[in-house]
Order: sequence, then structure tokens, then C-alpha cells
Amino acid sequence: MDEILALEKNLGIMPPNSMGFRKVMMYIGSRSYALYISHLTLFIAISLLWDAVFGKNATSEFNKGLINIVVLLIAFSMTFVLSEFTYRFVELRYRNKGRKLAAEYLNKG
Repeated sequence: MDEILALEKNLGIMPPNSMGFRKVMMYIGSRSYALYISHLTLFIAISLLWDAVFGKNATSEFNKGLINIVVLLIAFSMTFVLSEFTYRFVELRYRNKGRKLAAEYLNKG
């Protein structure tokens, strides 16, 4: 990982002191599977729900761009909330359970 960061720093892709950026990327990377699983489902569900509540032709052409931005912000927010929930209560739980089972198996043999 340090080699990649050094290469990116030398190429000018990343600012030299971007620990905040690195933390954000590590966070997203640790939750990438949950983000991958939940994003499309939530985007479709929110779009369908928005159309059902407000109708497809409920707004003028002027407001459609703003509404699309609002729908995207809601979808992104809900995607990160759902992926955090999935990561903490599903992924970590079963990862720790698998670790425990593997340790028990290795100690028997």
C-alpha cells in the first residue's frame, strides 16, 4: 500500500499530506462489498418511490434537474447508511464467526 501511495505522490495524483483522503479511501474500501450490493437496489427503489409519490410529470422542466440532484443525494446517503449497517452487523459478525470456527478447527488437528 505504501508503494502505491508513494507512486501516486510522485505522479502528482495525490497531495503529499493527504491522510484524510487515505482514511476516506480505506473506509470506502472496507465497505466496498456492502456498497456494491446495496447501491443499485436503493437507487431504483428511491426513483420508483419518488415517481409514485410525486408523479413523473408533477414538476416543470426547470425543477427536474434540482429534483434529480435531491434524489441522488438521498440515494447516496441511504446507500452509505445501509452499507454501514450491513458491514457492521452482517459482514463483521460472520467474519468473526468464521475466524472463531477456523481457530477451533486448527486447534483440533
